[in-house]
Amino acid sequence: MADHTAGASAGTLVKEYEIVLIVEFKINLLRPAIGESLRCRANVLRAGKTLIVAESEVYAIKNGDEKLCAKAMVTLAVVSR
Repeated sequence: MADHTAGASAGTLVKEYEIVLIVEFKINLLRPAIGESLRCRANVLRAGKTLIVAESEVYAIKNGDEKLCAKAMVTLAVVSR
């Protein structure tokens, strides 16, 4: 989930004829993802011409309370289709 969300976030910044491919992925698993649902948020930290760095956070939601379960740092390459 963290991987997909960071990639989707980066993909919104490339041109129509470009795609993003993951170059590096690091995730910290902070606690078990126990709850009724999961939510993932991603932000692009740096968008260059050839590399994009994004982060994503996965939250477990239980009784309306969100707890951070995982945090990922993702580097993606911008390539032509």
